[in-house]
Amino acid sequence: MTSYTTSDKYTGTQSSVAEEDYSYDYKDWTNLSNAEANDGSYCGVTGGSWPSGEYSYVGRFTDFGFAIPSTATILGITVKVEAGDYGGTSCIGLIQLTKDGSARVGSNQEDNNGDLPNTPAVQTYGGTSSLWGATWTPTEINASTFGVHIAGLGKHATDSELYIDYVAVAVTYSLPDTKVFQLLVEADVLDTQPTVSASQVFIEADVLDTKPTVSVSQILIEADVEEYIPETTIRAMSGMSGLSAQIM
Repeated sequence: MTSYTTSDKYTGTQSSVAEEDYSYDYKDWTNLSNAEANDGSYCGVTGGSWPSGEYSYVGRFTDFGFAIPSTATILGITVKVEAGDYGGTSCIGLIQLTKDGSARVGSNQEDNNGDLPNTPAVQTYGGTSSLWGATWTPTEINASTFGVHIAGLGKHATDSELYIDYVAVAVTYSLPDTKVFQLLVEADVLDTQPTVSASQVFIEADVLDTKPTVSVSQILIEADVEEYIPETTIRAMSGMSGLSAQIM
């Protein structure tokens, strides 16, 4: 298996909701669309009273535009949030993934003990080998409803000012190995016909079992042919049958 990590993908759709059953209901977000790019434009939970111990509404950040191959195995999910608190003290009190945009899955990676800096900086959650306590398929991550839920927690006596520049996600996944088979190609020609020279032909195939099916679309054999095409027989010396060739 070979592993890959995507580039950071930014949220494309945002909304907020008060969840009274979980106490994520004290203060709403503003300017959520500013989380779509690393550009110094901020969304946040700002203005007015936000006392210690109270949670903001849940910001829902989805639609990251992934295109993970369908044969991939998901190994890890990394979330980056550039965040800070200008006016007081706050932290990320909820950060959890969602598959359908509404219901959260897996574990909350909150950092209730870590205050956000006064100057916004990147906060990283999860990682290249972290599945956040859930299982994932490429289809679920490619869906526009895949995303991150975030709520702030006020920690100042009276006021907190949480700002977020962007919310980004990167996914680490693996793909089945590709193996290379070497074929020996031989040409039988009449004495009057030109010599056909064929060297090594390499075929790449995704191997899912011990006896893969290999599809060969074309083998080009270079020859000096004036007015006729030589009769040619091809022998594949790799244990594969059904090989055909076209003399060009």
